Amino acid sequence: MPLEIQVTKAFEEALARRQNKNIVYRAINQLLENPRYPGLNVHKLVQARDGIWVAYITDGDRIIYEFKNNVLFLWNLGGHDIERVRSNNFAVHTRFSRLEPVSENSPIPVAETGPTP
Repeated sequence: MPLEIQVTKAFEEALARRQNKNIVYRAINQLLENPRYPGLNVHKLVQARDGIWVAYITDGDRIIYEFKNNVLFLWNLGGHDIERVRSNNFAVHTRFSRLEPVSENSPIPVAETGPTP
């Protein structure tokens, strides 16, 4: 199970625009507890490099993510059109911010960190 959660600026901005963040928090918690949970409809993002996955959070909304070195990296959040990406959208120099806590009732303090190792 990942020990921390990191988000891109794109994910952070998409989350800030959502009215019902609880749906996103539940999906993140489900990914942490059981990434193979059938309701998440997890599948590889074919257009991206190895290790990038998509999970459904509703019928129309998705999270693009990656598990790496005990970290859950959340790349993007949005409608099904976020799956139409180019592989260079997942560059190793992408900056991430730490997300904690992931809770349906807690605010999300975000502290900037460097690129992925």
